[in-house]
Amino acid sequence: MADFFNAALPFVAMGLTIALLAANGRRGRKNYLTEGMCLGLALGVGLADALHMELGLAMSLGMLLGAALGQLAPKGGKESSKEDDHETH
Repeated sequence: MADFFNAALPFVAMGLTIALLAANGRRGRKNYLTEGMCLGLALGVGLADALHMELGLAMSLGMLLGAALGQLAPKGGKESSKEDDHETH
């Protein structure tokens, strides 16, 4: 049974990654998706070494988790500045 999960988990991770990227494209808002993916990649490599997991599987799961958490956190800051308003009028 464990072999089945190890074989299916990369395909599940790829499907969830595609779904996350598609949902982010439709929203059109600013978030930390790419930053979360990078940090998740580093976390996955560290966990692979610490827990003796397969490197590719740990990296993909780390990126997936980082992307999901990064998509939930909106970027702060103003939507438009005063300089932008003066240029349009």
